[in-house]
Amino acid sequence: MVIDTEGGAASDDLDTISGGSDGDILILRSTNNARDITIKHGIGNIILKPLNQDVLLDFENDRIVLQYKQSVGNWEEVSRSVQSDFTSSKTTSGYTYYPNGLILQWGSFLYTGGVSGTQNISLPLSYTTSHFQTLITELDYSASGNESISAVSALGLSNFTIRSGKNNWNYRFWSIGY
Repeated sequence: MVIDTEGGAASDDLDTISGGSDGDILILRSTNNARDITIKHGIGNIILKPLNQDVLLDFENDRIVLQYKQSVGNWEEVSRSVQSDFTSSKTTSGYTYYPNGLILQWGSFLYTGGVSGTQNISLPLSYTTSHFQTLITELDYSASGNESISAVSALGLSNFTIRSGKNNWNYRFWSIGY
């Protein structure tokens, strides 16, 4: 089914689908890139799994597949292919959102906390729920034998702390959370 906004508006919500028999499959896509349709989770008879979150169809090639479950009267998500699920910032300090809710972030920073100090490093985005892990590597590696042992000592939703870094030394990081 190709769906459009009501009256050709720039955006619209879809929260209820009328009709259906047990097991029916419905594939939805937006009519064009200029109109955004938000499929609403749990307001009417549409259940979007596994994230239980609304889905935005804002590109013609976006698709969501729903199946009717007669015992509860709901259209439940089977799968989706939505370009905005992979929102990203492809910059030196950037991020990528994954459809399952995970966020991968990367960047670089100059450590100035001293040989036995600490320094807080801000992430490109704040995680909303959990910051699982951040890995760091030395960017200015040399074979001089003067390398330091650096460690991530704390994880916050919007930052991490490095300790015992080599002063005035550049590092890169990878971070994952949601």
